[in-house]
Amino acid sequence: GNIIIRQMPTENVPYAYFENVIPTDSQRAKILRNGLGLHINGVPTEQSSLDFLMSYQGLTHLNLVGMTFDPSLLASMTSLVDLRLVTGANMSVDLAGLPNLETFAGSLAGNESAFDAPKIRCILIEDTDGRNIPTIPRQLRELDLVSARKIHALVSREPDSELERVSIESASRFDIGSLTAFPRLKSISLDRVKEIHNAKALKHLPLDGLGCSIVVVLTTLVHSRTPRWVASLSWASSETCSSL
Repeated sequence: GNIIIRQMPTENVPYAYFENVIPTDSQRAKILRNGLGLHINGVPTEQSSLDFLMSYQGLTHLNLVGMTFDPSLLASMTSLVDLRLVTGANMSVDLAGLPNLETFAGSLAGNESAFDAPKIRCILIEDTDGRNIPTIPRQLRELDLVSARKIHALVSREPDSELERVSIESASRFDIGSLTAFPRLKSISLDRVKEIHNAKALKHLPLDGLGCSIVVVLTTLVHSRTPRWVASLSWASSETCSSL
């Protein structure tokens, strides 16, 4: 049958979209044959176990939206490279055993094991649920924390971290000094963070040789000390760029 195919600018592959229905056998064959991703928004009650996904061996990109299911089946989908879960329910998913997983997006609760996937490169956490973020694995390149209410610092799991981009939104406070543990940072975004601690640590970040590729987005208000914070940050950025 016909398939609705969409590709967003941020997506690496086009996705086959299904809403409240599961793909037929012929549609499944087309998805796998053409290397499409699979986006499912809700399924009929009788298919809520998602057992049909067991026949999708070789699928690399999967989005699951608005459903509750047995999360153990994901552990067997070892071909997955990109996984996005918007389920509306806290489920414990074991993602550490997915050998090819590079990108994960979803809430933190139940999905902490994404930080243990051996090839993980990009993680987007849409809601930290008031939890602490796990230590950052060496191979992680990009980290987005959209609702980071209680995330006050980042901790590197081991030396020589490859983290290049960090985005933190809606935190009550954040310690800039914790970022000095990540020597390859090129982009730091802080949005709606109520309090910044150790702002002067920015000038101690190992920025040598990166020049103006350092991008810091200033949308954070720091009470009455905002001018001092902005001046400190501007000094760190302009010092680097002027050396080019």
